[in-house]
Amino acid sequence: MPIVALRLKKIVLAIFGFFILLTVVLFFVFMPKQENVEPEITDETEQKQSTPKSTDEQKEFIKWVEFDVTSKAMEEALQADIKGMEEGIDTDWIKLLAYLGAKYGGDFGIYKTADLSAVTERLKNGEEMWQITEDMKYYDYYYKAYYAVLNQFVGFYTKQAKDENGEIKWESKYGLRAYSPIAEGYSYNHYDDFGSSRSYGYARRHLGHDMMGSIGTPIVAIEGGYVETMGWNQYGGWRIGIRSFDKKR
Repeated sequence: MPIVALRLKKIVLAIFGFFILLTVVLFFVFMPKQENVEPEITDETEQKQSTPKSTDEQKEFIKWVEFDVTSKAMEEALQADIKGMEEGIDTDWIKLLAYLGAKYGGDFGIYKTADLSAVTERLKNGEEMWQITEDMKYYDYYYKAYYAVLNQFVGFYTKQAKDENGEIKWESKYGLRAYSPIAEGYSYNHYDDFGSSRSYGYARRHLGHDMMGSIGTPIVAIEGGYVETMGWNQYGGWRIGIRSFDKKR
């Protein structure tokens, strides 16, 4: 029995090997030949492959800028903006601040109300901001930076008000429409800590302004946007991160 079984095994292996060899031979004999087909290259493809992005295109953004505009300069520019809207003159406060930023090199420690009044008067007399700033090398730089910070803070908005009969109605107004993050009627403490050094976790500057209120104080988003982050952060505690609709703040 063992001898018969061994011979039978050899026969089966031989037949199996024959069929494998036959399959390989038939594959190479009847396999269709493929022609060398070059990929189709359109004008758009050639342009993308032959025209890499320039360094200027890759770096067309402002990575960091100091925003040291004083509250006095912002308040007076805001009032000039509102008055210009009433008079039909383009005295956009971001353009005014960008002009002053270019004039001062960003140092608002030397701000003078007379400088704001002078450029506002030129706009009232018919000049346009592009004409006034055409020789200012860094005007566009400051405009882009201040626009990213202050855009949407001023404009038209509606609010509830009571008429002479005590009935509530909606009024349309133009002015500052950014909200205080602390709900009206609630007290809080704060000081100017923007840029202060922080050492917990790692050395860094504090890029925010802390406002300490009591537990249970309602918090208001200063402008509309998308909720981007929410939860616990070991460096700041419980927080909700809101990205502005234009994605600049």
